[in-house]
Amino acid sequence: MHKFYYFSTILLSMAFSNHAVAGCASPSTQVTSTSDTTLFDTLSGNTICTSDSQEEHRLGNQLWDYKKGPSDPVDPTAQVGGWSISDTDVTYTYGTNSYTFTLFKNTTTSPTPYTFCNGTTPAVEVTQIVGGTEIGCNFPPTP
Repeated sequence: MHKFYYFSTILLSMAFSNHAVAGCASPSTQVTSTSDTTLFDTLSGNTICTSDSQEEHRLGNQLWDYKKGPSDPVDPTAQVGGWSISDTDVTYTYGTNSYTFTLFKNTTTSPTPYTFCNGTTPAVEVTQIVGGTEIGCNFPPTP
């Protein structure tokens, strides 16, 4: 049940941390509705992986947490909220709470491919984007 709030907690905690992450300005490139690969194409139908979350951006603006997978009897995949985009931003809604970010594609020197940003402040590092949903992220096994 608490996993419902993981992504939003991660977003908020990283937004106020001193952890160095990739940039939210040049030479990184903001992903928008007019980018070569648009904001919609980057997110829609894909699973966004962070250090400890894997959220599926399903069609119809549904946001699902993969958790331990759809067939897990204890912690199955479940819808946790919604997502929507404008020309330049993505907004995540969890219950009554909403969080709006810009998405930047990082330079080749960055260890992460994308960063969600609050203005020029990094909020969340994307460790990978998995094409598709219902397949989860490739996290290393936990001991």
